[in-house]
Amino acid sequence: MRAGALILAGGLAAVAAASAAGAPVNPDTDPVVALADLPADAPSSSVRLRVKLPSGTTVALTDPRRVSGARATITWTGRRGAGADGDRVRDGRYLLSIETIDGRALPTRPAEVLVDMTPPRLRTARPVPTLPAPSAARVNTTVRDRNWGRRFPVRTRAIVRSLAGATLGAGAWEPARRSLGMPPSVLRADRMGAVRVTVQARDAAGNRSEAPPVVLSLPGKASPIQVITEVRTSRPLVALTIDDGYDASAMDSMIATATRMRAPVTMCINGSAASGYSTGLRARLQRATAAGWVQTCSHGYSHGVGSRMSYSQAYRDLRTSVTWDRASGQSSVPFYRPPYGDVGSSLLSAATDLRYRYALLWDVDTNDWRHRSTGRTISHVLGNASRGSIVLMHAIPSSAAALPSIIRGLRARGLEPVAIGDLIAAGRPAR
Repeated sequence: MRAGALILAGGLAAVAAASAAGAPVNPDTDPVVALADLPADAPSSSVRLRVKLPSGTTVALTDPRRVSGARATITWTGRRGAGADGDRVRDGRYLLSIETIDGRALPTRPAEVLVDMTPPRLRTARPVPTLPAPSAARVNTTVRDRNWGRRFPVRTRAIVRSLAGATLGAGAWEPARRSLGMPPSVLRADRMGAVRVTVQARDAAGNRSEAPPVVLSLPGKASPIQVITEVRTSRPLVALTIDDGYDASAMDSMIATATRMRAPVTMCINGSAASGYSTGLRARLQRATAAGWVQTCSHGYSHGVGSRMSYSQAYRDLRTSVTWDRASGQSSVPFYRPPYGDVGSSLLSAATDLRYRYALLWDVDTNDWRHRSTGRTISHVLGNASRGSIVLMHAIPSSAAALPSIIRGLRARGLEPVAIGDLIAAGRPAR
């Protein structure tokens, strides 16, 4: 709609009412509607709209238009100058007055508007991982906006997508707070594992902004931990899982491969290994988890044998392994990989109380830690993996060298590597 256009009264009554109520408006997208009753002695007249600062300085003046009838309605798109078609005005308070061509001011509704054409500034961040994990994942948010004395709060909402990009749910708009929960539809579906969360902000004038997505791990609903070796699915997906993490150079290589080849891996790392990572490795690891190429999974702190642990020993070992979560920047909940595949009842109880949902075993064991042969690791994975497989490898040099060929070989066979959360969501976990 052209700035300064005349329209029939009632066509934009909602916008006029919002302006009259004093709420901020963005005339660039929702033109301000000014109305005035024509004098009884001038049923036909030329009128124009004058827009002024509170100081009295005119910033915009529409071209005169001939009107007839009892009412004049003029729209303003927030542009300055003669003809009201110049640059946009700055945000702020403006006075409106419809006047006749001879300069007679008519009572105008609304008499003033708050112009706001600046989107809120929005930043988001993943929370620092803790154990026990929170009952529901949240995203930390920081919103800055003019806010007009906080009379008109900014609202935010979260949109959750899988790592592959499928939309899983969108939350309702709610007043901005320091953290934002996940959409109810995602919680009802009991989605678990790494997802991309995009936060949007909307101010009272309808201006919107969107922060870059963050990747975090959804804990799922609290329930006893389930031991699984594979996922029964009709989809051609596999999960590549990597254990231990004591060799920093192998970790670096595998993180780089997953990122470069856009093939998510699930890293089940001991907290004692992660506690010694350099600042540089932590930074590269956190970039990979933030991008969704690494899904974290706990391997405990000390690589202890589960069936030999009491409940208190297992609980302490698992909880201490939060050093891995914090090194990666992502919670390991809800996934736990028991060292040696040993799952004692005390260990499972402790893991459940810390909110772990799955004890990840495997159906394809490379035994790479025994033979340490790149060729044998590649041939074993490509010869045995099928849809729904959970492949076990370790962060050692031979497997780091094998990973690119494994990813290419799986794809050549029509199998796509995905994070363990996406694999579980695609079928039914089984032992």
